Amino acid sequence: MATEKKILIVGKHGVKGPDGNAILPESYARLFTQGASLRDFIQEHDVSPSQTFIGHSNQIKTLRTAKATAAGAFRVPIMPEDAYFDNFRIPGLENITQVEGLSYEPNFKFNVNAYKQEGETAYMAKWIGNPQAEEYNGATITSFNDTFNESRGALNNTMKRLIHGNNKLGILTTHGGLIEALAIRALVPLGIDCPKETPEIFEQLGDHFPMEDYFTIEVECNPDKRHLVGKFKRIKGTHIIQTPVDIGSLIYEPGL
Repeated sequence: MATEKKILIVGKHGVKGPDGNAILPESYARLFTQGASLRDFIQEHDVSPSQTFIGHSNQIKTLRTAKATAAGAFRVPIMPEDAYFDNFRIPGLENITQVEGLSYEPNFKFNVNAYKQEGETAYMAKWIGNPQAEEYNGATITSFNDTFNESRGALNNTMKRLIHGNNKLGILTTHGGLIEALAIRALVPLGIDCPKETPEIFEQLGDHFPMEDYFTIEVECNPDKRHLVGKFKRIKGTHIIQTPVDIGSLIYEPGL
């Protein structure tokens, strides 16, 4: 029986410009190139823009990022400017929505001073390495455990959207902390609670996700969608992190 291949790409927004929501021109160029890496899949599996969807957060930089990635995938020329992407459309790609779980919660807290002093790499390693902690260097923070639980529905709903329909390609774009939570959820689908193995899984990921970075989940399924084979993939420099994914438990997770 013939199988069908589908891909979900989950990325962090492009490199920010001065106003926080702006994206640097050179970042747009790199995002376009990242999208171009999907062209072989698109050609081989006859993927059209109408079989593609975009999910983004409540911040416009994530939508701009996703559009740049899609433009590279479908060979649509771009101008690397924020204003250009605000009105940019790919004919046929109409399925663009803000997805719950890709945005920071209104009461999300982190230690800004520690983040600036220590840098993102060290801060993220400590935050995720102690996922239950609600304090960081004396400041009240949102625990990684809470972030994990708030964001996990985004992956669950998106995988259903990808598999149980005509879609073949999904593009999600989110923020630091949230993308790590989604990646860990994909690798260790243990149910409702943040897994105890979080620090070990974070180490398996190779580090946090800097701006522009992404991972993919590839799914092969038969026509009745009853046999699903999933693969997680992250390219980090010359190192490729690749491991099987239990797609069934992502889709049918208890409590969602």
